[in-house]
Formats: sequence, structure tokens, C-alpha cells
Amino acid sequence: MNDIVTLLKKAMQSERDGYHHYNRAAEMTKDQKAKEVFRGLANDELLHHRALEDILTEYQTRGSLPEIQPLSLPGNLPSKDFSPIFSENFKERLTDAHGEISAISIGMVLEQNAINFYGDLSQRAENSSLKTFFSNLADWEKIHLEALSLQMEFVRDEYWARSQFHPF
Repeated sequence: MNDIVTLLKKAMQSERDGYHHYNRAAEMTKDQKAKEVFRGLANDELLHHRALEDILTEYQTRGSLPEIQPLSLPGNLPSKDFSPIFSENFKERLTDAHGEISAISIGMVLEQNAINFYGDLSQRAENSSLKTFFSNLADWEKIHLEALSLQMEFVRDEYWARSQFHPF
């Protein structure tokens, strides 16, 4: 891997972007469950940022990579019959849910980009603990993407119908 400092800073910026996106989504939504989930996603991004920052600080101090502890992954996803993000009555308010739906769509793009980025870094890393760490981050972002995708599937057709959107 070429410049580890540049790559770590790029990863930290990506995590900051995700944090700010989910934090704004939490502030914007009126759905209490969604606030909690978006705040949880924001906190995950902050946790990732801090872990990357710790690695960068140690690397800059020592001049070599430290032994990196893998992050523990969050629990399992809910089933497809359940809304993983919004409360039960969210579907009733879909006509006014443009901000929340956009937050999910943008979040899906951010998560996919992070999966690709960390997956690539994991493949290119020569240090085994760094390879595992990046692979672990990619797995964590996959869990985020799956939850967001599951939510989008839960509301998409009804949201499109109520918004009179016909993609094809």
C-alpha cells in the first residue's frame, strides 16, 4: 500500500461524511425510532473514525503500524417483514417522508462506496492486522447497507405509489 497516512485520512473523511449525513437525518426525522437508528448509524461512523484515527496517530508516532484490534460487528438484521428503521405507523405518513427516503438512498450510496473502498484496502494491505481491520470495516458497512436496503424494500412501492412516481 502506498501512502498509509493518505489512505487513513481518506477513510476518516469518509466516516466523518457518514457521521454528518446520519446525524442530519436523525435531526430531520420526526419518527422516534428513525431518530434512534440514524443516531446509531452516526455513532457507528464515529466509532470507525476514532479507530482509524487511533491507527493513524500510532503510525505517525511510531513510524510503523500498531497491532490493530478488529472491531466487533453489530448484531443480526431484522426480518423482511419488519421495518428496521421506522416505527409501525411510518407507512401512514409516507407522503411526507421525502427527507427520510432520501436519507436512506444517500446512505445506501455512502455504505456501498465504503464497502468498495475498505474491500479494496483490505485486498491491498500487506500488514495482516490492517488487512483484517479493513475487511472488518467492509463487513460492518455491509450490515449498514443491508439494513438500509431492507428498509427501502419495505417502503419503496408504497412510497412511489403515494408520490405518483412511475420509474418505468
